[in-house]
Amino acid sequence: MQSINENDLGLQGRDFELDFIHIYEQYAEELVDFSFNLVKNVDDALFLCNEVFAKLWLQRSMFTDTQSINAFLFVTTRNLCLNFLRGLHCKNLQSTSGLEQDLLVHVDFRSLYKEASDDLVSRLPEKFQALLNQGGLKLKV
Repeated sequence: MQSINENDLGLQGRDFELDFIHIYEQYAEELVDFSFNLVKNVDDALFLCNEVFAKLWLQRSMFTDTQSINAFLFVTTRNLCLNFLRGLHCKNLQSTSGLEQDLLVHVDFRSLYKEASDDLVSRLPEKFQALLNQGGLKLKV
């Protein structure tokens, strides 16, 4: 993992927009890989990471140094992945009418979670929405 140099970021008063792009470029691929290792699905890993970056943007005022950004990104990614997996597991346990219904519930939960994640991303400025939705991330699977 490459760490970002605090001098590269405007945490001491500059505009956070340039910093956000830099942080995204620095961490996005690694966070998607980390997510994929937990959720074992490329699409889920991608939209979970989009949610992490949306949360970073929306909570940007609480960051004062690069250490806290690094910790936030990885802890938030882990927590979102675990919550996502817990949700899938609970939905699958509720379905008792066979495999076909399990799969429908599984897909339904994914679509609901994706919708909530998209709603969060839609609260970002348009240029950041485009950055998150560009789909140019590659997994090291």
